[in-house]
Amino acid sequence: MFRILFLLLISTKLIGAEPTLMVAPESRLFFQPLTVKVEGVPHGSMVQIEASYYTSRGGLARSRGTYFANEHGVVDVSEQYSIYGTYEGIEPFGLIWSAKDQDEVDEEQKWDDNEPLEITFTAKIQDSIDPAKYITLEKKHRSTYRAPHVVKEKITEGALRGELYYSTEVKNPPTMLIMSGSDGGIYSTDAALFASYGYAVLALAAHNYEGRPDALSNIPLEYWQEGLHYMRERFNDDRVAILGASRGGELSLLIPSVYPELIDAVIAFTPSNVVWDGCCTPESFGKPAFTLDGEPVTFARYPESLREIVKDPESPFPHSIRAYFIESMKKPEKYGGAIEVENIDAPIMLIAGDADTTWPAEVAVSMVYKRLQENDFAHEVVKRIYPGSGHIAGAPVMNMSNSLESGNSDDGGIPLGGTVKANAHSAHKSHPEQLAFLEKYAAHQPIME
Repeated sequence: MFRILFLLLISTKLIGAEPTLMVAPESRLFFQPLTVKVEGVPHGSMVQIEASYYTSRGGLARSRGTYFANEHGVVDVSEQYSIYGTYEGIEPFGLIWSAKDQDEVDEEQKWDDNEPLEITFTAKIQDSIDPAKYITLEKKHRSTYRAPHVVKEKITEGALRGELYYSTEVKNPPTMLIMSGSDGGIYSTDAALFASYGYAVLALAAHNYEGRPDALSNIPLEYWQEGLHYMRERFNDDRVAILGASRGGELSLLIPSVYPELIDAVIAFTPSNVVWDGCCTPESFGKPAFTLDGEPVTFARYPESLREIVKDPESPFPHSIRAYFIESMKKPEKYGGAIEVENIDAPIMLIAGDADTTWPAEVAVSMVYKRLQENDFAHEVVKRIYPGSGHIAGAPVMNMSNSLESGNSDDGGIPLGGTVKANAHSAHKSHPEQLAFLEKYAAHQPIME
């Protein structure tokens, strides 16, 4: 009898409790743990949680998950199933990566990715007596690529152009060089994120950046050698970790094969195992992308048909350009441009997705891995191929829905491939593995947690 009364009291207290929405911590680095939880609602009540934020495009992205409160009157996004919304299943970060841009764009609301991103979480709790009624709770949260202790410097030293990120709280930090892909410019978010963990990171621009050429054409490899020496001298660090994606992934294998004595660790995202010709203007095709000592670096050529990327409406296949690259990657001895990865004198992490519609990076990764094995490579090689992920596999992208949509446009844009969910999973799984790899091979001292 006492037990029954006790349970009734607990049940009454739960039903009569004031519902609360908890979002913790109030601010965090992307990929760090995030708790989104509703408490104090009746067991079995339907709860809808939404997230909204402005993207770098100026669009308002929204996501939604729908859940049932458990026997404790709790909905915990990291532990409970979303039955419908912009994602389904148990996804701790689903409300972040599944957010989709709405049609309207507000230029004044554009998110500057060097600043914290403000995310609004809204919980709507259905009334247990009258299902047409509900109460609404709201909390703000800030996520960022760049910790408060990280500073940014514009670099214009000699030919070098880019941005340098480093922490004011770390003395003599280990150093990194980050290279962008065919789009050029710099990958500032990647640099800021690694700097938040204690690295000094130079996001170096090769082209499509102020003070640099418009296209990836006839760029001396000595340019990146200069960047490596700059980081070495600036931070009194003998060698540097190098990281790149796509054409930058190609470079992240090519550069340490030419300058093995300067590099501690290599991370190659969606790379190529061969060097390709110039990119991505009509004038650059057929010309060398890179030179060494004033001479062209041997390259494989883009097929003529690739130079005008057009979706064939009669094709039964989805828009993809990977087929243009695959034979050259599989048979570099026939088509030329093979990167002599066996010359690298550092551990290597290779990252790709098996649904890459830009080029078959997973084939390139396998070819690199095979070549290293055949040459009795002396260092560790970490190979990660993520199922269902595309050309942004493992990349620290916050708004996956936008990245997928922009890459798979039907207006001549280059497709990226993969699903939103798989791309997000690859990013969240890969990020701690990248940090562990760098901690093991590139850090000469303990790094900030």
